[in-house]
Amino acid sequence: MWLASNGLVKNLYKGLPKKSGRSRGRISVRHRGGAALKKYKAIDFLRPLWNSEAIVLRLEKSNFHSFYVALLSYPFGVLQYITAPVGLRPGSVISNGLNNFTLGSCSFIKDIPFNIKIYNIEAHPNSGASFIRSAGMWAKILEKTKTYVIVLFKNGLKKKINPYCTACIGQVSNIMHKAKSKLRRAGDSRRLGIRPSVRGVAMNPVDHPHGGGRGKNSPKNPNYNFIRKLPKGRKTVIKK
Repeated sequence: MWLASNGLVKNLYKGLPKKSGRSRGRISVRHRGGAALKKYKAIDFLRPLWNSEAIVLRLEKSNFHSFYVALLSYPFGVLQYITAPVGLRPGSVISNGLNNFTLGSCSFIKDIPFNIKIYNIEAHPNSGASFIRSAGMWAKILEKTKTYVIVLFKNGLKKKINPYCTACIGQVSNIMHKAKSKLRRAGDSRRLGIRPSVRGVAMNPVDHPHGGGRGKNSPKNPNYNFIRKLPKGRKTVIKK
């Protein structure tokens, strides 16, 4: 695995404010808050530097994306983060708009040949990648006409795309993302911003409609609707 964790590029990082389930300082969403501090890496989904080549400096992880990101260096001194495909390595050369169908290269979807995995597909020309952006996803071209291109997604969905929309060659990296066990201990949940939750049965009657009683049994509530089978405390009448 060619992943790097040092040598941050300050121009491509920015801090995002933490809302933590609060509105104006007051809790608006229960069991949310206290997440770890994260910085967002600006990913280039548009690839505007057309008819140019770039060298892959390194691969990195992203806190806000399921895939790995690749840091590119263009000949005129521009650095950009892009979505890294499976098999990309530091030192690889990728291109934008040169009809060079190597891993990570970007081109018009009308020029890409059949039976090649693609990702980062635009919905409209010059709008930036909208489809096939999650870890392990890919698509293939089924049919081409003068007015549209039919693309087959990994899940079996077929979609018509404008032939002048762009796409990248390859499959989105980090295939084992779904297979990983993320929450192994309580600290993992707290770093994701998930606070502990207490069962209503374990509370007192003044704290929750399910509170009170003996053991795990809550006392009967006269407001419980046995016909509609609603939980205790839920409104039984909908006022129009």
